[in-house]
Amino acid sequence: MRRIFDHAFLIYIFITTGAIAQQSPWKSIDSESFRVFFQMRDSLNAIKIQQILAENFFSINYEIKAELTSPVQVFIAPTKSGFQHLTRSALPHWSEAVAIPSQQKIIVKSPRWHRSSQQLQTILSHELVHVLVGIATGHNRLPRWFNEGLAIYVSGDLRYIEGKELPNSVTSGQLLKLKEIDAVLSFQQLQARLAYQESFAAIKYIVDTYSHTSLPKLLQNTADLKDFRRGFFKTFGFSTGQFEREFFQYLEEKYKYSFFLDFETWLWAGMLLLFFLAVAIKKYHNRKKIRQWQEDPQEWSAEDENW
Repeated sequence: MRRIFDHAFLIYIFITTGAIAQQSPWKSIDSESFRVFFQMRDSLNAIKIQQILAENFFSINYEIKAELTSPVQVFIAPTKSGFQHLTRSALPHWSEAVAIPSQQKIIVKSPRWHRSSQQLQTILSHELVHVLVGIATGHNRLPRWFNEGLAIYVSGDLRYIEGKELPNSVTSGQLLKLKEIDAVLSFQQLQARLAYQESFAAIKYIVDTYSHTSLPKLLQNTADLKDFRRGFFKTFGFSTGQFEREFFQYLEEKYKYSFFLDFETWLWAGMLLLFFLAVAIKKYHNRKKIRQWQEDPQEWSAEDENW
């Protein structure tokens, strides 16, 4: 059912974006690798986006090694409703862009009306990775953790490289299973952040343990065997299930003492401890005064008269 929905969604995007491109309000900037569609209000943004993509294309594709035989089409959504129309409102509110790898398309919110939480360069690089990975793997299905983790790794998205959700989830025993990350688009924003951080950590672990050259090999093996799991086994010599167990053990070793190293957590804990200590001291002095009054009420009465 999910595949049928995805297929129908891609057909809708293809028809919709194709029709929009023919409408008179839309213009385009063309280059060898990219074609950026925009409306006149976004003419300067279109130039900027074209430059960003052109300047970063080769460094991004170095990690992927995809053969681009036709330009990637980039649509700048002129309004919020325009973005929802182009994407058929199928994305969560926190999304900032979307890639359709099978159609070599990227749809991005216009910087004119959308203030992104990350640099435009990072957003475009992230989505471009998805397109190039789709080409490199022959558009065979990839698990979300790998696809998103690779996009974060290549684009250098600091939101998910330096987040605290991952170490906190390790210490609290709330790590997501890698297959659960397939449903990330249905997650609330905080849980989605954990999913993306975990995905990046998995790719970083692969690179640090088996070298970055294993990534294009895995993509090529996936394309050759038309299956990610088989391509993974051919690349590394063990299954994705074995990898998950090894990766989770690594995370537990890395973050098992993270709570004690979290300065912010200890700062709040210290402030809370001082508060309760002050309350306890105040109560102690009050009880002491009451005992003194009970033992010698005349002395306290004399003090009251002086006042």
